[in-house]
Amino acid sequence: MPRNQGLVGIDVAYIIALFGTMFVTLFFVIGDRQFFLEHTSYYVFLDFFPALLFFLSGFTLALSLRDRKTSSRRKLSNSAKKGSILMLIGFLFVGSWGMNAFVALGTFYIVGGLIGQWSNFFLRTLAVGILFFSVVSINFEVPTYPLYSAMKMQGANMKDLVGYIFFNGYFSFLPWFGFFLMGLIFGRGDVRPNGWFPPSSFAGAALVAISVAAEIYSQKLYAPSPSWNSVAIYPINIKYFLPSFVLLQSGVCILFLNAMNYIFRKSKNKALNDTSRKLVEAKYSIYFLMLLIGTIILNLFNLIIFKQSLILIILNSLICILCYYGLMLWKRNMTITTPIEWLIKRISSSTRS
Repeated sequence: MPRNQGLVGIDVAYIIALFGTMFVTLFFVIGDRQFFLEHTSYYVFLDFFPALLFFLSGFTLALSLRDRKTSSRRKLSNSAKKGSILMLIGFLFVGSWGMNAFVALGTFYIVGGLIGQWSNFFLRTLAVGILFFSVVSINFEVPTYPLYSAMKMQGANMKDLVGYIFFNGYFSFLPWFGFFLMGLIFGRGDVRPNGWFPPSSFAGAALVAISVAAEIYSQKLYAPSPSWNSVAIYPINIKYFLPSFVLLQSGVCILFLNAMNYIFRKSKNKALNDTSRKLVEAKYSIYFLMLLIGTIILNLFNLIIFKQSLILIILNSLICILCYYGLMLWKRNMTITTPIEWLIKRISSSTRS
């Protein structure tokens, strides 16, 4: 579908989610703040970006599953292979990097390919089940401050690996798969809804309203944690408990994507259309380059110098800019297809229908 017919908004949303997630993960990891993260509550503002990234990943998977020219078997295989590649790339950094979206995305694509052919009824039932489990899981005994900075590789076993993927990693399977699943469900509807506030936005607004009530209820049950204001800047430091966080960000993702689609629905700006398309096409390579640069910095410098917020913000901004221009330089001087995307396409295309 041509970008000037409604997909520019999706591309712009993807770019915001990508660079927002990169900035947030850099902020917490090389800023030595990952030890202030926990399982029971999440940052409303900062954690919106990875929630949106996973939501859009599910959304675009739903769009790819609409392709009637490709058999169901090949769709399943492509999704599984893509997920496996992303997960394996994520494992390259598992010993030094905690907030690793590649591992999460890999898991989501593998599972998403399996359930992507299910009916809307079963998918919505699963989504409700995840929301319910997110509410229940707040009572589980999990480490309050797990070592998000890295997975301990020496002496690690299958139990540690499963725990990292599904429970103890910051981007563990829950609650983040809920956003991927919500995007998968949302992508089955109208890609270009009419009006500035389409029917799906009412559902998004309802989820936001319910999240406020859920947060009030959660605060009565659980006392705020000592790290409640570990990021001291208001309103960035606002946090929600896990149950209300899942509801809130699901609703906000729906509202945000509808808003982007409405704003850019008639975009004829060629520079914007081309730039957004190129960035989205290189999103995995850009994120990979961020992980590579961040890992090098972790091994070269003393983390104490990055505890100053101004230095950290400047450094994070420079890394994001470097990732962008680095990949654009690759596309200009090497090949039009960026490395990770080339690898995914090369391996996935080997499957026959």
